[in-house]
Amino acid sequence: LRSGVLKRRINLKLATKLSNDFLSLNITQVEIDYKRTFKVCLTKNVSFYDSAYLILSKISKLPLLTLDKELIKKTK
Repeated sequence: LRSGVLKRRINLKLATKLSNDFLSLNITQVEIDYKRTFKVCLTKNVSFYDSAYLILSKISKLPLLTLDKELIKKTK
């Protein structure tokens, strides 16, 4: 949002509204197992960040939602 405002892609009013909307979502933080995440990123050849999403998807028994076709291929 900050970048959008600074690059004049969105105005401050919209950025503030979007920020407030995001903060009102009921998002639960989940701790990740860093050792397991690191192991997965090495074995699947994905970023640590992507590896964390893979693990969170698996432990929460929810599908991984991504438009990253390479990541989808690597997770099958």
